[in-house]
Amino acid sequence: MKHKLLKLLSFVLSLSFVFSLSIPTLASASELESTYGTTTSEYDLYYYVRTTDNQTLLKEGFDSVEIQEIKSDKIENELSERAELPEEILEDKYGYSQEQIEIIKSYDGEPIEENISLRGIFANVTCNFVPLGASTTYMAMKVEYAWDNCPLLVGVTDAIGLRWKGTNLNGAPINLALATTSANCRVTYYNSANNTTYSAWPVVQSDDPYGNAYVNINLWSDNYFAKSGSITVYLSTTGTDKISEAAFIFSYGHPVITVSPGISFPYSFSISFGTGVEKMIEKAIRYHSDGSITSYN
Repeated sequence: MKHKLLKLLSFVLSLSFVFSLSIPTLASASELESTYGTTTSEYDLYYYVRTTDNQTLLKEGFDSVEIQEIKSDKIENELSERAELPEEILEDKYGYSQEQIEIIKSYDGEPIEENISLRGIFANVTCNFVPLGASTTYMAMKVEYAWDNCPLLVGVTDAIGLRWKGTNLNGAPINLALATTSANCRVTYYNSANNTTYSAWPVVQSDDPYGNAYVNINLWSDNYFAKSGSITVYLSTTGTDKISEAAFIFSYGHPVITVSPGISFPYSFSISFGTGVEKMIEKAIRYHSDGSITSYN
């Protein structure tokens, strides 16, 4: 799965110059992004799947349902339906700017990969690691995420997952226990019609308090969209070993069909989601006991 996202990143970078010549400027969730973050474009992801053969996609970690949905006419049908909506709904419910509304209204049913100006109406999602404190006995980490628009393909529930593994001063594995009563997730719901927000605090779950935490997120609450959020964990040693560093990996799962995200944590240091769920974000870092952060290789 890591290879899948690295391959996509390389593909996106190769197209970025071409896209920049032909699409309008729009507000971006990348305001969140720092050295410790990353951004994925819905359009770039779907374009890549549409223009890559199935055998390659399967080898890179895409599942067959995911591939079928993205390569079907589901995206074009959704765009066509939105093109028929009144401008006030496009603005109030989906948060589109006037420039984006003009793109939607001019849509004529063509495949998205044949019209790169459509990139300007697809959503970007960004994540960013925010270190909160570290020593040889504890670590605290927050990961923020944000959408800049409502994504085009929307299920009912998304999921975020955070995984970690510690290393002691001798380079050996060390248990880092999650303080389950302190771990928290905050989701900010946004209503573009009246420009109001409210916060919800879904429950942080874990099937291994020495290694992971995850949250299922309801994407919609009435006319409010789950536009941004964060997950925060507090970890501590369980014995006399001292912490040298901990590796953290964050993933964001976004269904392209109406299914539960079905998050899981395989033996390898990664995070997986169920069939029909797109891994929009995967980012890993190494957090050292002196408070510094380096890339995870």
